Amino acid sequence: MITVGLMLAICLGLSGRPDVRAQAANTGFYDGSIAQQFLSRSKAAGRAVRLLTPNSFWYVATTGDDNNSCQSSDAPCKTIQAAITKAGAGDTVNVAAGTYQENLVAKDGVNLSGAGMFATIVDAGGVKQALYVPPFVTTTIQGMAFTNSGTGYDEGGNGFANAGVVLYYANATLTNCRVFNNAFFSGILSYYGTNTYAYNLVDHNVGYGIFLSMASNDSVQNDTITGNTSGGVAIYSSSSITATILNNIIASNTGYGVDLIPDPTATDPTYPAYSIDYNDFWDNSSGDVIGSITLGTGNLALDPKFRSAGGNDYLLQADSPVIDMGDPASQYNDLDGSRNDMGAFPFLVIHLYLPVVIQ
Repeated sequence: MITVGLMLAICLGLSGRPDVRAQAANTGFYDGSIAQQFLSRSKAAGRAVRLLTPNSFWYVATTGDDNNSCQSSDAPCKTIQAAITKAGAGDTVNVAAGTYQENLVAKDGVNLSGAGMFATIVDAGGVKQALYVPPFVTTTIQGMAFTNSGTGYDEGGNGFANAGVVLYYANATLTNCRVFNNAFFSGILSYYGTNTYAYNLVDHNVGYGIFLSMASNDSVQNDTITGNTSGGVAIYSSSSITATILNNIIASNTGYGVDLIPDPTATDPTYPAYSIDYNDFWDNSSGDVIGSITLGTGNLALDPKFRSAGGNDYLLQADSPVIDMGDPASQYNDLDGSRNDMGAFPFLVIHLYLPVVIQ
């Protein structure tokens, strides 16, 4: 009897799950594995992100009670904010699947980990922001969705416009999250700070998908930014600050893919050279970019071939032209070891080794 290995290669659009809609009921391979891979590689490359290696865990579930200890899944808090308040620096708040109507305020050193971008949803209830990251707060947030922010300016009392996620002088990492259906001004709004947005779906927001206002060193990496009503990414700047836009799919936004907006009060007309490499720009109504921006290396202008954009399914078809077209540097490789795929949802090939018995 001879036993040999038979290798089976299975191609998956997202994560080992054949259908994005299955995420509604699953924590899942993709949300955790891709997020931790990104965080580990970012740390190895010297980027300022926090790995989720907590001192303590805190737990939240829609069936919980804020009077519970919140330190076990059997006695969770009911609200995310209550768990954030209880937690200390280095702790992680684990949030179970469900919809939480809250206006979260992040806390320095406290990380948030949801059950997946289609499973754990923070609904702002049409007021303020779904998430606000205050000055000098360092946090990592993964596997959550933020939606239904308020309209208007300064509704949150912090001096700026509303958005699904607002970061002010922050040092935050947002990964494997969805930011969608938020009211004007944008999905994500960053003032100054050094933040990283990676492997997120930013879609169907009123305004821009991501608005970087005087953002000193923000990185927009491997995001899918689509269906926003003013444009994909906006950069409002007049000084020598930088932003990196890498490995994204920026598609089907009303307006430009990337919009450099000059400060009308600026006396210095010189703008920094932004890094805009290995992105796919497609079907943005006004064009790829506008302003003093020169596209860098490896950018495409091809239909990314989502499985069903009309059905909010942004997995890649097997013949998508953005597969293996991201930055070829090994630090950006997909989880299966192949070259980076553009966008938030890599098309992974999982190799299974099955024993075959020959009599």
